[in-house]
Amino acid sequence: MKRIPFGEKKSVFDNLVSTETTTLGRHGKKPFQVLSHFPRSIKQAESLVHDLMGTNLGFTEEEKTFFGQRVWQLMTSCKERRINEYEGLGWWEYLQADRFSDTYRSLLVEGLTRTLVAAKAKSASTKTGGDIFLQLIFNTLDPFVDTDRVLNAPTNDAWLTPWLQHLTETLGVNYQFECTAKEIVMSGRTIDYIMIQKSGDEAIKVKGDYYIFAVPVERMAPLINKQMLDIDETLGSIQKLAPSVSWMNGLQVYLNEDIKISRGHVICSDSKWAITCISQPQFWPDIDLAKYGDGRVKGIISIDISDWFAKGSKGETAAQSTKEEIYKEVWHQLKDSLNTKENVILTNYMVVDWYLDSDIVDTNKPHPSSVQPGKQEYSFDREPLLVNRVNTWTLRPLAYTFIDNLFLASDYVKTNTDLATMEGANEAARRAVNAIIQRSGGQPSTL
Repeated sequence: MKRIPFGEKKSVFDNLVSTETTTLGRHGKKPFQVLSHFPRSIKQAESLVHDLMGTNLGFTEEEKTFFGQRVWQLMTSCKERRINEYEGLGWWEYLQADRFSDTYRSLLVEGLTRTLVAAKAKSASTKTGGDIFLQLIFNTLDPFVDTDRVLNAPTNDAWLTPWLQHLTETLGVNYQFECTAKEIVMSGRTIDYIMIQKSGDEAIKVKGDYYIFAVPVERMAPLINKQMLDIDETLGSIQKLAPSVSWMNGLQVYLNEDIKISRGHVICSDSKWAITCISQPQFWPDIDLAKYGDGRVKGIISIDISDWFAKGSKGETAAQSTKEEIYKEVWHQLKDSLNTKENVILTNYMVVDWYLDSDIVDTNKPHPSSVQPGKQEYSFDREPLLVNRVNTWTLRPLAYTFIDNLFLASDYVKTNTDLATMEGANEAARRAVNAIIQRSGGQPSTL
């Protein structure tokens, strides 16, 4: 992000701003807030201690002691133990969730896996869940690190559009939209060309010296053919890994007033569909919302829905619901998590409009879901997310392959990040580029 120009003297990196708090929303209870970074003043330190000591989240002494012991065990475990033992152990089992209360399960066991990634505690790997949990703790305790940052404007304005302009106008990248890779054609131990289908046109051949596939695992798997497997049989693991995906998609609700809720992310820990949210305008000082739509919008709440296959308040899953039904149920769960009898934060009268991620296709009729075979769903996600299930680390490929000019750069590649995030994809891409430099006779940079 530091290498992407923004304006005359800034970079896209300069558009990142730190959040101040993380909030836990709970049904019928006052939301609980905690600093999302190391205290930066005496007042913040005093506030942190007061919040932690003065709030009863409902844990028993046994639960607090046991969880602390498990966290300490993670902190003191070597890399070999993480791979050999924790990779085959579910997060649910590791934290012995069946022994303890609903509060323990919803806040400490399921909260992390459901809200950060679209994973379920009973199937998520302790290796991944534990590593990410520790990273969050260590970053929060580091006064020189911002644990949680967001952009100071809509993502297209603050990042993606400047990035595309930098690639095409400055670096000369020939970026083609609405194109689909249809077939990989081999010649000996190398790729000869790729058949590309452009929207509305006939398929064309695209040739290059090297081929980097920065596509999701479920899109890469169908492209792997027998000729490729004859040269590199380990590519078959990608096809086995492809079903390890789930849905995590966003909903935006536009309000007629700016409801800040919290200066950071809100985890609705009791929500059936594992939702998190953030109030956006407070981080967008230079964005005048009055210029958008009919001018009524003053607030925007961005919401992530992480569990599409749990039953909502009316007994239907998100995947079984139409777009309208998804919005109504998510808004209901959000109000349940944030409103109390003493303090009503959200009301139906505030809503001007809403928008659901365009990757969720509303079919208006049942169809087989690729995520849960045999189930009948009314919605379908065109862009599911990799989830780190137990014993899938060995299925994940390296950034280079035994095909001389084929390289992989996506979040399912083996990386230190080990999570379906932009950071994971970025690390995989750097590994792929270094491998190309090395094979072409250059010197790779240090990862």
